[in-house]
Amino acid sequence: MRAFDALWAEAVPHIEAILGEPVRVEPRAAAGWRSGGGTDAERPVREIIGRYRSKPITSELEGNREGSRFQSMTRIAGNTQTMRISPAQAAALGYALTANDRVVLLTRPGTPAFTIVRVGARDGGELMLELTTEAAA
Repeated sequence: MRAFDALWAEAVPHIEAILGEPVRVEPRAAAGWRSGGGTDAERPVREIIGRYRSKPITSELEGNREGSRFQSMTRIAGNTQTMRISPAQAAALGYALTANDRVVLLTRPGTPAFTIVRVGARDGGELMLELTTEAAA
């Protein structure tokens, strides 16, 4: 283990105490062609600590407009929504997270739930979840 890894392992619980928040992970089966996927009975619902982040972004689409032959540009505004899960919290979960699992922020009433779009592992074992907002009930 590198010296930095040991320091980082000591720092993560302190970071989670300041920036982390309790989240409920609701495992769901893979979405089908016509279904969103039901609950996954093999993996239980668990509560862990995660670090949620929403950041505004602007993307640009460029191209020729058909029929008029002049350049046009469109900007699309949106948010990236991510959650980081420490290796200790991922181990406490007891199973691997997958796309289509559901995440609920427990300390933010009125906040919609999120669907995991992609799960990526970082070098130190931390999980980076890319999220999308679910429709309001």
